[in-house]
Amino acid sequence: LLMAYSNFQDRLLISLQTRFIPMCDAGPAHWIEFPASDLLPAAPPQLSPPSTSIPPPAKTSLFQPAPKNLAPDDPDWTAVSYDDLQIRLENQRQRQTRLPIPDWSDIAKHLPPGLFHGPSNIVWYRIVFGYAPELATPYEIFMRTAGAETAADYDRIFGQSLFWITTRAIGCPYCMGHCEMNWEVAGLTPDEIAQRSRVLSSNDWSSFPAGEQLAFAFARKLAKSPGSIAPADLEGLRLALGVRQALTVMLHASRHHYMTRISNGFQLTLERENVFYDFWNVKRPGEA
Repeated sequence: LLMAYSNFQDRLLISLQTRFIPMCDAGPAHWIEFPASDLLPAAPPQLSPPSTSIPPPAKTSLFQPAPKNLAPDDPDWTAVSYDDLQIRLENQRQRQTRLPIPDWSDIAKHLPPGLFHGPSNIVWYRIVFGYAPELATPYEIFMRTAGAETAADYDRIFGQSLFWITTRAIGCPYCMGHCEMNWEVAGLTPDEIAQRSRVLSSNDWSSFPAGEQLAFAFARKLAKSPGSIAPADLEGLRLALGVRQALTVMLHASRHHYMTRISNGFQLTLERENVFYDFWNVKRPGEA
């Protein structure tokens, strides 16, 4: 888990410490300015870690087209088709996790009160809390706190799409499967989920808004070549999304590398049933 933390923290620092990257070959290095007044919420969020909860995702419109495709083509991106990605997901469902999966009764002994409303069937949670609760607990509090603070202006379907980009870039079928599950909980139909995945796995993202395209391109670059992140990448996010949203994208695109590195490192078995209805405390379709 320490290596996973490093992947997360290094990428976040790379995103923020742009003063080490010159604007051009001869130009001075500098910071991208993010005024503090633009970052602070109007009122302090009402949080009580570790029992903070994340508001359930809401369904939004699927596509809001931009005039053109803004992301540079990546020949490697289309080397694996959508159908091939689905085969990888099925293979992950059949794969056996490299570590014994702890029983929830053993995990619960080490959890702060209120962190979960009951046993979780998410394999990732059972591994991280079962083997390293001293690292997993603060990350979970951070993740929920960040979710609560950004929920008002961070669309969950877009957020899972950003996560999908990272899972595709580093080849993590376990977390890619979780993206599909979270889209379903948010209200997307199987056809809509397949459509979104097909478009994201292509080199044409023009059916997404300009800001989302730039965010996807940033996440892909941060995953594949983090050392090449430049001030122009961050300035593009700021101009397209605004200061708060740009920083939110940087934060989430970075933290995804903690989750995916654990999933890949231990080759977690992808759950066949959607385990996120219980996590979000959302009723399944057809439930009264």
